[in-house]
Amino acid sequence: MIKIRGGTFVDLKKVLIISLLLLSACGGGGGGGGGSGGTTSSNTQTNSTQIVDSSSSSSPQIINIKMKLYLPDNFNIRIDAINGSKIAEEGSEEVTHGYANSYPDESKVLMKFNDMESGKRYDIYVTGGAQSLSEKVGTIDLTGVKNDVLIMMDNRTEPPTAAMIEIDPNAPKVNIEAMVVFQDFTAEGNSGAEIRAEGEDTAIAVGSSYFPYSDDLHTVATSFNSIPLGQTYEIYITYPSENLLVGTIDLATIKDADYGQDFEKEIETDRGKFTFIYTLSK
Repeated sequence: MIKIRGGTFVDLKKVLIISLLLLSACGGGGGGGGGSGGTTSSNTQTNSTQIVDSSSSSSPQIINIKMKLYLPDNFNIRIDAINGSKIAEEGSEEVTHGYANSYPDESKVLMKFNDMESGKRYDIYVTGGAQSLSEKVGTIDLTGVKNDVLIMMDNRTEPPTAAMIEIDPNAPKVNIEAMVVFQDFTAEGNSGAEIRAEGEDTAIAVGSSYFPYSDDLHTVATSFNSIPLGQTYEIYITYPSENLLVGTIDLATIKDADYGQDFEKEIETDRGKFTFIYTLSK
Protein backbone atom coordinates (compact mmCIF):
# COMPACT_ATOMS: atom_id res chain seq x y z
CA MET A 1 0.00 0.00 0.00
CA ILE A 2 1.21 3.52 -0.75
CA LYS A 3 0.13 6.55 1.25
CA ILE A 4 -1.27 9.34 -0.90
CA ARG A 5 -0.55 12.81 0.40
CA GLY A 6 -3.54 13.75 2.46
CA GLY A 7 -3.75 10.53 4.43
CA THR A 8 -5.41 7.89 2.25
CA PHE A 9 -3.93 4.52 1.34
CA VAL A 10 -4.31 3.02 -2.09
CA ASP A 11 -3.23 -0.09 -3.98
CA LEU A 12 -0.36 0.22 -6.43
CA LYS A 13 -1.34 -0.08 -10.10
CA LYS A 14 1.12 -1.89 -12.31
CA VAL A 15 3.42 -2.47 -9.34
CA LEU A 16 5.69 -5.43 -9.72
CA ILE A 17 6.31 -7.53 -6.63
CA ILE A 18 9.70 -7.14 -5.05
CA SER A 19 11.81 -9.74 -3.31
CA LEU A 20 14.45 -8.11 -1.18
CA LEU A 21 17.86 -9.56 -0.47
CA LEU A 22 20.07 -8.05 2.19
CA LEU A 23 23.71 -8.45 1.16
CA SER A 24 26.84 -7.85 3.14
CA ALA A 25 29.00 -5.15 1.56
CA CYS A 26 32.41 -6.68 1.88
CA GLY A 27 35.43 -4.51 1.27
CA GLY A 28 34.90 -1.28 -0.64
CA GLY A 29 31.19 -0.47 -0.60
CA GLY A 30 30.64 -1.96 -4.07
CA GLY A 31 32.07 1.05 -5.91
CA GLY A 32 31.18 -0.37 -9.33
CA GLY A 33 34.67 0.39 -10.64
CA GLY A 34 36.75 -2.47 -9.29
CA GLY A 35 37.16 -0.78 -5.89
CA SER A 36 38.41 2.49 -7.35
CA GLY A 37 35.61 4.35 -5.59
CA GLY A 38 35.66 5.11 -1.89
CA THR A 39 35.89 2.33 0.68
CA THR A 40 33.59 1.48 3.55
CA SER A 41 34.04 -0.61 6.66
CA SER A 42 33.79 -4.37 6.28
CA ASN A 43 30.79 -4.68 8.60
CA THR A 44 28.65 -2.34 6.51
CA GLN A 45 25.49 -3.79 5.00
CA THR A 46 23.87 -2.64 1.78
CA ASN A 47 20.44 -3.50 0.49
CA SER A 48 20.21 -5.42 -2.76
CA THR A 49 16.74 -5.12 -4.21
CA GLN A 50 15.50 -7.50 -6.87
CA ILE A 51 12.52 -6.30 -8.86
CA VAL A 52 10.76 -9.15 -10.59
CA ASP A 53 8.72 -8.79 -13.78
CA SER A 54 6.76 -11.81 -15.00
CA SER A 55 6.63 -10.67 -18.64
CA SER A 56 10.12 -11.94 -19.41
CA SER A 57 9.53 -12.60 -23.10
CA SER A 58 9.61 -8.95 -24.18
CA SER A 59 12.49 -7.72 -26.32
CA PRO A 60 14.82 -5.09 -24.80
CA GLN A 61 13.82 -1.44 -25.03
CA ILE A 62 15.74 1.80 -24.46
CA ILE A 63 14.13 3.37 -21.39
CA ASN A 64 14.65 6.01 -18.72
CA ILE A 65 14.82 5.06 -15.05
CA LYS A 66 13.66 7.32 -12.23
CA MET A 67 14.31 6.32 -8.64
CA LYS A 68 13.06 7.61 -5.33
CA LEU A 69 15.32 6.25 -2.59
CA TYR A 70 14.93 6.63 1.17
CA LEU A 71 18.02 6.00 3.29
CA PRO A 72 18.58 5.43 7.03
CA ASP A 73 20.25 8.10 9.13
CA ASN A 74 23.29 5.87 9.66
CA PHE A 75 23.95 5.36 5.94
CA ASN A 76 27.68 5.37 5.13
CA ILE A 77 27.42 8.60 3.14
CA ARG A 78 25.69 11.57 4.72
CA ILE A 79 22.51 12.17 2.76
CA ASP A 80 23.27 15.86 2.34
CA ALA A 81 26.66 14.89 0.84
CA ILE A 82 25.25 12.59 -1.86
CA ASN A 83 25.80 14.30 -5.19
CA GLY A 84 25.87 11.54 -7.79
CA SER A 85 24.70 8.09 -8.80
CA LYS A 86 25.96 5.19 -10.89
CA ILE A 87 24.42 2.21 -12.63
CA ALA A 88 26.16 -0.90 -13.94
CA GLU A 89 25.07 -4.23 -15.31
CA GLU A 90 25.11 -6.66 -12.43
CA GLY A 91 28.68 -7.71 -11.69
CA SER A 92 30.19 -5.35 -14.26
CA GLU A 93 32.88 -2.76 -13.53
CA GLU A 94 31.73 -0.51 -16.38
CA VAL A 95 29.43 2.15 -14.93
CA THR A 96 27.20 4.87 -16.30
CA HIS A 97 26.81 8.00 -14.22
CA GLY A 98 23.37 9.37 -13.51
CA TYR A 99 21.68 12.34 -11.93
CA ALA A 100 21.13 12.54 -8.16
CA ASN A 101 19.63 15.14 -5.87
CA SER A 102 19.38 14.70 -2.10
CA TYR A 103 16.70 15.93 0.30
CA PRO A 104 18.19 15.49 3.80
CA ASP A 105 15.08 16.66 5.65
CA GLU A 106 13.15 13.79 4.05
CA SER A 107 16.00 11.23 4.06
CA LYS A 108 15.36 11.05 0.32
CA VAL A 109 17.48 10.88 -2.83
CA LEU A 110 16.04 11.26 -6.32
CA MET A 111 18.00 9.62 -9.12
CA LYS A 112 17.66 9.39 -12.88
CA PHE A 113 19.35 7.26 -15.54
CA ASN A 114 18.54 7.93 -19.18
CA ASP A 115 18.77 5.68 -22.25
CA MET A 116 19.26 2.38 -20.46
CA GLU A 117 18.54 -1.00 -22.04
CA SER A 118 15.79 -3.05 -20.44
CA GLY A 119 15.95 -6.83 -20.11
CA LYS A 120 18.96 -6.72 -17.79
CA ARG A 121 19.79 -6.61 -14.09
CA TYR A 122 21.55 -3.50 -12.84
CA ASP A 123 23.42 -2.56 -9.67
CA ILE A 124 22.63 0.93 -8.36
CA TYR A 125 25.05 3.14 -6.40
CA VAL A 126 25.02 6.56 -4.80
CA THR A 127 28.21 8.61 -4.57
CA GLY A 128 29.46 11.58 -2.61
CA GLY A 129 31.21 12.73 0.52
CA ALA A 130 34.63 14.23 1.08
CA GLN A 131 36.32 10.96 0.06
CA SER A 132 34.10 10.42 -3.02
CA LEU A 133 32.57 7.30 -1.53
CA SER A 134 30.50 4.91 -3.63
CA GLU A 135 27.82 2.85 -1.93
CA LYS A 136 25.61 0.18 -3.46
CA VAL A 137 21.93 0.61 -2.57
CA GLY A 138 20.24 -2.08 -4.61
CA THR A 139 19.98 -4.34 -7.63
CA ILE A 140 17.07 -4.01 -10.04
CA ASP A 141 15.77 -6.47 -12.62
CA LEU A 142 14.35 -4.83 -15.76
CA THR A 143 13.44 -8.09 -17.49
CA GLY A 144 10.31 -7.61 -19.55
CA VAL A 145 10.10 -3.85 -19.03
CA LYS A 146 8.81 -1.96 -22.07
CA ASN A 147 8.43 1.64 -20.84
CA ASP A 148 10.16 4.18 -18.62
CA VAL A 149 9.97 3.15 -14.97
CA LEU A 150 9.62 4.75 -11.55
CA ILE A 151 11.32 2.75 -8.81
CA MET A 152 10.66 3.45 -5.14
CA MET A 153 13.05 1.99 -2.56
CA ASP A 154 12.94 2.41 1.20
CA ASN A 155 16.14 1.18 2.82
CA ARG A 156 15.13 2.55 6.23
CA THR A 157 12.93 -0.45 6.96
CA GLU A 158 13.90 -3.96 7.98
CA PRO A 159 13.55 -5.68 5.65
CA PRO A 160 13.82 -2.95 3.02
CA THR A 161 10.88 -2.42 0.70
CA ALA A 162 10.70 -1.50 -2.96
CA ALA A 163 8.27 -1.28 -5.85
CA MET A 164 8.38 -0.46 -9.53
CA ILE A 165 5.80 1.20 -11.76
CA GLU A 166 6.03 1.33 -15.53
CA ILE A 167 5.16 4.79 -16.82
CA ASP A 168 2.59 4.23 -19.54
CA PRO A 169 3.05 6.80 -22.33
CA ASN A 170 -0.67 6.46 -23.03
CA ALA A 171 -1.71 6.78 -19.39
CA PRO A 172 -5.01 8.48 -18.58
CA LYS A 173 -4.81 12.17 -17.74
CA VAL A 174 -6.28 14.12 -14.85
CA ASN A 175 -7.07 17.71 -14.04
CA ILE A 176 -5.66 19.32 -10.90
CA GLU A 177 -7.05 22.22 -8.90
CA ALA A 178 -4.70 23.45 -6.18
CA MET A 179 -4.82 26.15 -3.54
CA VAL A 180 -2.18 27.43 -1.14
CA VAL A 181 -3.00 29.27 2.08
CA PHE A 182 0.03 31.13 3.43
CA GLN A 183 0.12 31.83 7.17
CA ASP A 184 3.32 33.81 7.67
CA PHE A 185 3.56 35.68 4.37
CA THR A 186 1.44 36.52 1.33
CA ALA A 187 1.51 35.55 -2.33
CA GLU A 188 1.71 39.17 -3.40
CA GLY A 189 3.75 39.56 -6.56
CA ASN A 190 3.33 35.99 -7.83
CA SER A 191 3.25 35.71 -11.59
CA GLY A 192 1.76 32.25 -12.18
CA ALA A 193 2.27 28.57 -11.44
CA GLU A 194 3.92 25.51 -12.94
CA ILE A 195 3.99 21.76 -12.50
CA ARG A 196 7.06 19.53 -12.85
CA ALA A 197 7.77 15.83 -12.59
CA GLU A 198 9.43 15.31 -9.21
CA GLY A 199 13.12 16.19 -9.30
CA GLU A 200 12.99 17.73 -12.77
CA ASP A 201 14.12 21.27 -13.57
CA THR A 202 11.67 22.03 -16.35
CA ALA A 203 7.90 22.40 -16.22
CA ILE A 204 5.57 20.05 -18.08
CA ALA A 205 2.78 22.64 -17.87
CA VAL A 206 2.47 26.31 -16.93
CA GLY A 207 -0.67 27.72 -15.40
CA SER A 208 -2.05 31.01 -14.24
CA SER A 209 -2.65 31.86 -10.59
CA TYR A 210 -5.32 33.99 -8.99
CA PHE A 211 -6.62 35.15 -5.61
CA PRO A 212 -9.93 33.32 -5.04
CA TYR A 213 -10.96 35.53 -2.14
CA SER A 214 -10.56 38.91 -3.78
CA ASP A 215 -8.17 41.03 -1.74
CA ASP A 216 -6.97 38.18 0.52
CA LEU A 217 -3.37 37.85 -0.65
CA HIS A 218 -2.68 34.94 1.71
CA THR A 219 -4.60 32.51 -0.51
CA VAL A 220 -3.62 31.75 -4.10
CA ALA A 221 -5.12 29.16 -6.46
CA THR A 222 -4.11 27.51 -9.73
CA SER A 223 -5.13 24.62 -11.98
CA PHE A 224 -3.60 22.30 -14.57
CA ASN A 225 -5.36 20.16 -17.16
CA SER A 226 -4.46 16.82 -18.79
CA ILE A 227 -1.61 15.77 -16.48
CA PRO A 228 -0.63 12.10 -17.11
CA LEU A 229 -0.95 9.57 -14.33
CA GLY A 230 2.04 7.50 -13.27
CA GLN A 231 4.43 9.93 -11.57
CA THR A 232 4.82 12.25 -8.62
CA TYR A 233 4.57 15.93 -9.48
CA GLU A 234 5.70 19.15 -7.82
CA ILE A 235 3.60 22.33 -7.84
CA TYR A 236 5.34 25.71 -7.85
CA ILE A 237 4.04 29.24 -7.41
CA THR A 238 6.22 31.46 -9.57
CA TYR A 239 7.61 34.90 -8.85
CA PRO A 240 9.82 37.12 -10.99
CA SER A 241 12.87 36.14 -8.94
CA GLU A 242 12.07 32.59 -7.78
CA ASN A 243 9.89 29.51 -8.04
CA LEU A 244 8.39 28.48 -4.69
CA LEU A 245 7.68 24.76 -4.23
CA VAL A 246 4.32 24.56 -2.46
CA GLY A 247 3.39 20.88 -2.67
CA THR A 248 3.74 17.46 -4.26
CA ILE A 249 1.04 15.24 -5.75
CA ASP A 250 1.45 11.48 -6.19
CA LEU A 251 -0.31 10.44 -9.40
CA ALA A 252 1.38 7.05 -9.51
CA THR A 253 -1.07 5.26 -7.25
CA ILE A 254 -4.47 6.94 -7.30
CA LYS A 255 -7.82 5.14 -7.47
CA ASP A 256 -11.32 6.17 -8.51
CA ALA A 257 -12.30 7.10 -4.96
CA ASP A 258 -9.60 9.79 -4.91
CA TYR A 259 -11.33 11.91 -7.55
CA GLY A 260 -13.28 14.81 -6.14
CA GLN A 261 -11.64 14.52 -2.71
CA ASP A 262 -9.78 17.40 -1.08
CA PHE A 263 -6.25 16.42 -0.04
CA GLU A 264 -4.61 18.77 2.44
CA LYS A 265 -1.13 19.04 3.90
CA GLU A 266 0.46 21.46 6.35
CA ILE A 267 3.94 22.53 5.24
CA GLU A 268 6.62 24.42 7.14
CA THR A 269 9.63 25.96 5.40
CA ASP A 270 12.35 28.45 6.27
CA ARG A 271 10.13 31.07 4.72
CA GLY A 272 7.09 30.21 6.83
CA LYS A 273 4.07 27.94 7.20
CA PHE A 274 1.35 27.28 4.66
CA THR A 275 -1.36 24.78 3.75
CA PHE A 276 -1.42 22.98 0.39
CA ILE A 277 -4.80 21.70 -0.83
CA TYR A 278 -5.57 19.93 -4.10
CA THR A 279 -8.43 18.14 -5.86
CA LEU A 280 -8.32 15.75 -8.83
CA SER A 281 -10.91 15.36 -11.57
CA LYS A 282 -11.15 13.36 -14.80
